[in-house]
Amino acid sequence: MGHLSTHVLDTARGLPAAGVLVEVRIASRHRVHANCRGDTPTREGRTDAPLLAGDLLERGTYELTFHAGDYFRKTGVVP
Repeated sequence: MGHLSTHVLDTARGLPAAGVLVEVRIASRHRVHANCRGDTPTREGRTDAPLLAGDLLERGTYELTFHAGDYFRKTGVVP
């Protein structure tokens, strides 16, 4: 069975980006399919479990939206 996962990195600082909210959408439906906050894996920037797996994973094109603004403000990259 397939699954969908992501790895969030802060390339400005060369570190995993923990705490970034990730929204998952099936592109053709324009609705949020799943939400995940990337702070579960903290040190590695990965989620503990797949964003989608099993029956929740459908054939299609997915869109991941990374809400990085709060993360960058918290780390001082942007004011």
